Amino acid sequence: MAKEAKDQSQTQQLSRTSAQDYKARYANASFTSISLWDIQVTFSRITTTSSGREHEDAVTIIQSPTHAKAFLRLFSKMVAAYEEKLGPIPEEQEISAPTAPTPALVEDQTTRGARRRATPRNPKSGVS
Repeated sequence: MAKEAKDQSQTQQLSRTSAQDYKARYANASFTSISLWDIQVTFSRITTTSSGREHEDAVTIIQSPTHAKAFLRLFSKMVAAYEEKLGPIPEEQEISAPTAPTPALVEDQTTRGARRRATPRNPKSGVS
């Protein structure tokens, strides 16, 4: 009986609302870092402007390792469902620029590799 009550409490639906300062953000770059207590992911947007390339951090999400692992499991399921419905998602190195590339596509494909080479690798930090 105690197990049945525990199972019911774990499956209860939570109501969901948006915070007053909620905003949707687009990201085409992300950076990760870890510590003993948390895993951080910073989502960024790389754009090309008349003054050159701009890299703007949009938001950093800080999660417990337990929540990050649960998120990874959920995110993996979402990517698999996307590919099942719409076809395989190419790996970054498989994406080729169109004949007349837009500045955003060129920025996305060229600066990621350059940034990786120019940034010293920290075993506890990654760039994707």
